[in-house]
Amino acid sequence: MLSHNYTYFQWLQMQMADISEGQKSTTGHGVKQKFVHHLLTLLATVWQGYSPNKKGGPNVDWSSLGSLLLNYRERNDLSGDAKSSFNKLARLLGIKW
Repeated sequence: MLSHNYTYFQWLQMQMADISEGQKSTTGHGVKQKFVHHLLTLLATVWQGYSPNKKGGPNVDWSSLGSLLLNYRERNDLSGDAKSSFNKLARLLGIKW
């Protein structure tokens, strides 16, 4: 479980910082890919339960999250499960991929 000081935004930002401009990462298959798959699935579930049109739920800046996800996806190769989770979340957020 992630500590309260270490959010998924920070994790994505760290991943982005580790990859130089224009270089696509092929590392991170296995455990990291499984984590990415589960994180994206969790975010899609949260969106479906607490989309911006509904009251309550977490205070998430979905447009910033969408931008981070798109940048992450452009620079990283994803496994099949992670790709399908990304595509589902992208559809929910209205991201054109």
